[in-house]
Amino acid sequence: MLDFVIYHLFLALGVMLTLFLITQILRDRRPPAASLAWLLFIVSLPYIAIPLYLTIGVRKLKFTDKSALYGAPTHSDRTSPVPDLDQLLDSYGVPEASGGNQVVFHADGNEARQALWHTMDSALKQLDIAIFILANDTLGKQVCEKLRTKAQQGVRVRLLLDGVGSFLLPRHQVRKLQASGIEVLWFIPVLHRPFKGRTNLRNHRKLVLADSQRIWTGGRNLAHEYFDSAGEQGQPWLDLSFHMQGAGIIQYQELFEEDWRFAGGQTSVPATFTDPLPSGESRTRLLPSGPDMPDDPLQALLLAACFEARNKIIAVTPYFIPDDPIIEGLCLAARRGVSVTLILPEKSNHLLPDIARNRYLRELTDSGATVVFLPGIMNHAKALVVDQRLAVSGSANLDLRSLYLNFEAMTLFYSQDDILWLTRWMENLISQGFEHHPVTPGRMCLLIEGVVVMLSFQL
Repeated sequence: MLDFVIYHLFLALGVMLTLFLITQILRDRRPPAASLAWLLFIVSLPYIAIPLYLTIGVRKLKFTDKSALYGAPTHSDRTSPVPDLDQLLDSYGVPEASGGNQVVFHADGNEARQALWHTMDSALKQLDIAIFILANDTLGKQVCEKLRTKAQQGVRVRLLLDGVGSFLLPRHQVRKLQASGIEVLWFIPVLHRPFKGRTNLRNHRKLVLADSQRIWTGGRNLAHEYFDSAGEQGQPWLDLSFHMQGAGIIQYQELFEEDWRFAGGQTSVPATFTDPLPSGESRTRLLPSGPDMPDDPLQALLLAACFEARNKIIAVTPYFIPDDPIIEGLCLAARRGVSVTLILPEKSNHLLPDIARNRYLRELTDSGATVVFLPGIMNHAKALVVDQRLAVSGSANLDLRSLYLNFEAMTLFYSQDDILWLTRWMENLISQGFEHHPVTPGRMCLLIEGVVVMLSFQL
């Protein structure tokens, strides 16, 4: 009798937990395919699916009020070339645009490396780095050596490593850094309390900050393939980064402080930040996105930009697995006469995203958009230009993980010089590629695509 009562008690608790998780999945904002996959998994294999969902299924964390960091939302500057988009970001509490910045894009890996060294060498009081991948290769070892040198010079050095992206970095390398006086923290380590639900949330931001005056950022990780192949085998990847100084730097510093605090570190007092150097004519706006934000401002901006565009949209990304609203927005833009061009590597470094992207590429080309493949090179750059009025670049890919799961940092560029540079850079890529014309897939291909798309929320 007692066994019967215990059995039914556990059965009732299991049913209640299953129902609770189902309502949680339905309430969370996810692509329908991802929600359906989780629901089927939980109903069919609850003993496996429920612990897995508690480990990797959480999409949003308890977030801080970002208005306390960046200032409360205000009315958008109506002199902006895209006032409606600015007002949208204002409503999400995204930090305001700032002028007086100097922005320099890096056309190739050599320029990016030299700018990285200059930014690190310029630090006199504090050097802060948040990075997804710090590799144990030639470039990564050079970075570590420079960090140790700055620490020996009395500079406070803080290094924030993503728990998954930098997982292969040998621990003896980390201990050497710490022995030199460098503060090292792991952002959601792989080995942590799994049922906190954070395991699948990654910090994909790339920030190198010197004295709150200069920043090096963009899409590049700190590994040789993102710069050049000197001393290593293989062809360098195509990527995009930039360095900046000016009034806008403080927002990036505050973002780093928030991430450092989240990882368990002691933060600097904002009042001690060094006043940024007066610099140039660029107007920029930091767009943070991720589980620490109350909503999804990056996804909202991209969707709104599709409907705001009047003449042209050019986008470059390594992976293309958008959600349904964004693919619909791009297709509708193409159908109403907007020139929509998407630039992708012919083959990326991951097979599954290449499979998943096919159905979306067919939708785009059927709507009149142009898809350009870059042959023989891995493109890792991420950028978007809308009507010569706005450009966006940074760490986020046009995929579900960047839109909904990763901690990302994008930058909006309003100045014509910056927009023109990015436009010409992408037009040069188009001239090096070839137009992709999708073929009608067979039933087996459609089946494989469907399965991969159901899993694509985790890719």
